[in-house]
Amino acid sequence: QRYACIYVANLANDANTQRQVVVHGGLRRLVELSQSKDEHNRRYSIMALANIAACDENHKPMRKQGVYDVLIGSAKKGESDMKESCAFGLANFISSRAAMQSTCNSDIICLLNHVVKSRYAHSQTL
Repeated sequence: QRYACIYVANLANDANTQRQVVVHGGLRRLVELSQSKDEHNRRYSIMALANIAACDENHKPMRKQGVYDVLIGSAKKGESDMKESCAFGLANFISSRAAMQSTCNSDIICLLNHVVKSRYAHSQTL
């Protein structure tokens, strides 16, 4: 399962494949794996969800499946790298001005504050 999540995370690197994951029903399973007892399944499914969230067309179905809440919840209880993956996913969710105005709240601000303090330069630029 973890390798499948890694595969999907890597596959979902452009808008077409990001849409295909949602269209073909992969979203539900990724959400299930993000709640797994296995840390690796959680970590890699979050990475996949973060990438899939880069496609604006996926936001509505992802919200319906609870991905936004999964990212917030996982960020609150995860390790630093998990928080960063969640932050990337949330940043993808708020990529438009309208989405940012309707979505931005104290949870996201707190998470982004954590990422700014990251030791990884690519995370700091988020």
